[in-house]
This record gives sequence, C-alpha cells and structure tokens, in this order.
Amino acid sequence: MNELNNIKSDLEEIVGIIIKAKENAFRKVNEELIEMYWTIGKKLSENSQKTGYGDKYIDGIAKLIHNIHPELKGFNR
Repeated sequence: MNELNNIKSDLEEIVGIIIKAKENAFRKVNEELIEMYWTIGKKLSENSQKTGYGDKYIDGIAKLIHNIHPELKGFNR
C-alpha cells in the first residue's frame, strides 16, 4: 500500500511539473506575440506618418505581406 501511495505522489508531482511547464511556455509565447505586435505597430505608425499616406501605406503593407508571404496569417488590414 505504501508503494502505491509513493507512486500516486510521484505521479501528482510529475503532472504538476508538466502543467507548470506548459503554463510557462504559453506565457512566454504570449510575451513574444505582444512584443511582436507592439514593434510592428510602432514601425507602421512611424512610417505611415513619414510617408503621409496613412491608411494607404498600411493597406499596402498588408497586401504585400499577403501576396509575398501568404503563409503569414492574421496580418491583413
């Protein structure tokens, strides 16, 4: 019976480690995505002000991304 309790305890500890690692991985991915979107937004904002085209500049970039890199999803206007 004691061996069964040890196995259950080990299992719970291992599952806890797995769950914590997955949560940490999701958190890191989200941090990277936030950083990416912020950097892209900043660059688009700065460049659209410089060009004077505003929305047309952003539309143009979105179309180029779609045409040149169709595998990149979620970067449309």
